[in-house]
Order: sequence, then C-alpha cells, then structure tokens
Amino acid sequence: MGQGGLHLVRAGAHERHFDLTIGGRVDQSRAIDDEAAEDPVLTDYLSRAWLEFTSSSPTPVPRCSHCDGLRVRPRQFGGPNKQLPGYFCHACRRSFNRQTGTPFARLRNQAKVSGLIPLLSRQATLTQVTERVGMSYEGILSWLLAFRRYVLEIDPSGAWEARIRLGMHALPHARCARCGFEGGFLSGGFDAQRRRRIRCPQCGRHRLLDVTQREGQALEAVVVRDSIVPAVRRRRKHFPDMAMPPIKRAARVDDAAPNVAARSLRKLDGILLPARRLPVGAAQRCEDAVLSAFLPEQIDKALSLDPTPVPCPWCGGGRTSYHPYRRPSGLPGFRCQCCLAYFTRVSNTPLLLPRAREHARRFISMLGWRESFDAAARELDVGHKVVRRWVRVWRQWLILLDPSGEMETRVRLGVPPQPRRSKV
Repeated sequence: MGQGGLHLVRAGAHERHFDLTIGGRVDQSRAIDDEAAEDPVLTDYLSRAWLEFTSSSPTPVPRCSHCDGLRVRPRQFGGPNKQLPGYFCHACRRSFNRQTGTPFARLRNQAKVSGLIPLLSRQATLTQVTERVGMSYEGILSWLLAFRRYVLEIDPSGAWEARIRLGMHALPHARCARCGFEGGFLSGGFDAQRRRRIRCPQCGRHRLLDVTQREGQALEAVVVRDSIVPAVRRRRKHFPDMAMPPIKRAARVDDAAPNVAARSLRKLDGILLPARRLPVGAAQRCEDAVLSAFLPEQIDKALSLDPTPVPCPWCGGGRTSYHPYRRPSGLPGFRCQCCLAYFTRVSNTPLLLPRAREHARRFISMLGWRESFDAAARELDVGHKVVRRWVRVWRQWLILLDPSGEMETRVRLGVPPQPRRSKV
C-alpha cells in the first residue's frame, strides 16, 4: 500500500481504509482537492445511478414503487419534483416517480448533488464539503445518509458502503510503550519532513506513525466519529421507527511510509563543463551584450520577494507551498510536498551565498572579458580562487538555463587561449 493510494475492499472483509497522512496544517486541503484521495470506481457508479434517477426521459417505464406492479403508464403531475417524469400504476391506482420509495425521495438541493458525489469517498469533514458544494451542513448530512442507505440497499454485503469515508474520523490502534495505554491514538501533527505523528491520549507521548507501523502496530483503526449517527438521530425526530443501517465498522490504516519523489533534476555541481580554448589574441575587456541582456532577467527572478510558490528545483514537482520561515537572506522560502525539500529561488543557482549576490550584477558584465581570473579578482577585490569558482558555477548555470550551450560559449573570462605553435 502506498501513501494516499486507493484500496479496493476485499471480499469477505469489508474494511474502510484511511490515509492518516491526509489532514493537518501541511495538507489540510488534500482531502477536499486532491483527486488521489477519491475512489473513481465509486464516483463513476454513483454518478451513473444518479443520472438515471434524475433523467427527464419518461422511458424506460419503471415498476410501481408501491406494489411492484407492471401496469404503469407515464403521467405528468405537479409537486416539488415536477421536473421528474411521473407515472401512474393501474394496479394500486397510485402515482410515483423514479425517486419514490428510495432514500432520495423529497430531499432538496438535488441540482447540487453532482458536485457532492465525487467527495463521498474522500477523507473530508462535512464543514469542508458545505463550503465546496454550497449546501448547508444539515443538507449534506441528509444526502450522506441517503447515499449510504442506497448503497446498502443495492449491496447488503457492505462492500460498496465501505468505500464511503466522508464525515468519518478514525484513529490508529496501538499500544503505548511508556504508560501501557492500548487503544486509539490521537493525531500528533507532522514532523519537519511531513511524516504523520500520533500521540498517546493518556501520557501524551509522540511517535511517528510509519515507525509504529513497522513495529506491527497502528495498522488497525478505531472509527471514533461517524456522521451517519447524528444523521439518523435527526431523522428519527420525524420518523421515530427509522432503523440504524447495518454499517460495517471494521477499518484499517493505510501504509504511512512517505512516498517521496526522487530529486532527479540536474544539480549545478554535477554539470560537466566543455573544454574550450580561445583563439590567440590580446586581452580585451569588452562586455558581452547578449549575456548582459539575458542574465539580469534571471537574477531578478531568483531574487524576487514574491511569495507565490514556484516549481521545486530538485524534483521539478509543482506541489509546492510558501514556507513562512524568516531566513537571513530575507528571500521567501518554499516547501515541496513531492520530495519534502525546502528551497528558495536561489537554490541550485550561483546566487546562493551572500557575497555572490552582492557582486552578481557587476560580475556578469565581466563574463565576456578576454581576461584572466586575476584581472577580475582585482576589480572586485576578491581572491583569485573565488573568481575561479564563480566563473565555473555561472557557466554551469548557463548550461542549465540554456541546454543548447550557446550562452555558455559566450563566457570568455578565465578561458585559456590555444597554445602557440612552436617555430621550426
């Protein structure tokens, strides 16, 4: 099992699977927005069933919802569901529509249900869903109960009903090594690497969930809150004889080992520079106009104070977020949820160190000089080795920015000339 994966229910052991790495401050929107948390099979099945319930076509003619008779003819009638085709049964002489006798009968906001169906299998709170769908809390509660009752009617085994996780809260079952408590452990937040922690409710000791699972614990779950219970309680105010659906309470916690993406993008120190030599000629201090037009724009991007997240420079992932930690450089930092890296815009660039940023704009005008490292070092009042290192990383960055290598060939500072031919 992988982190955040979808797990089909096993025959004979219908367990709900909960991914406890969803939730908390780091990933508080994953349960509602991440499509990986959705069960596409359940969504597709319920969407097709709902389209049949709300179809405006009078055919095919269904059996009577009251007596199961076949002597039925279409009949248009008024009422709250007058947009649905109506039918009249000649056997029991009663009218009905496709929703009569189903858990969806007389429920409101039916136009918004298509937006609710994809959320039924996701681990989200009802409050999150009310904001997403635009329906009241009580309305979401009624529709959730209706769908769970409907799924149990078409599949009494509970295999399909076990796929619905909306409005449920599960705790991993483990035993505390400090105080001996055994039961459901509370959420302990996340560590710096975004790994879920769990907390003993008795002594408050924290442990990493994936470490606990490697010890054979925290694989079973305890469902401590199920929204269907208050939903049935509310319905019993109007229908006192309503029974609690036979819900399967078995639950299991998914593997919490972090699914970390590989940091596969090229790093500056791993880029090999081509061996080049300049034609024999006199020293020149001429600025390269193309480099001077290209590099300032790249510097402005790297030193921008805009907190808008950018792609990760290590893995290329787009699931990044602003990390509000004040850094000595004053530059905004970001966090990648794919490879768990922290970075800034100057990561994997020649602008990482303060002194390099201080001299960057003046130094790029010297890259086109036909001069030695010592000449540039005297102008910048830095050491010979510093300029040598700067030229190397700037050439590597130019290859990273322009893989064709055209920009890198314009750097002449410190590039040795071709050896003179000896006279015979």
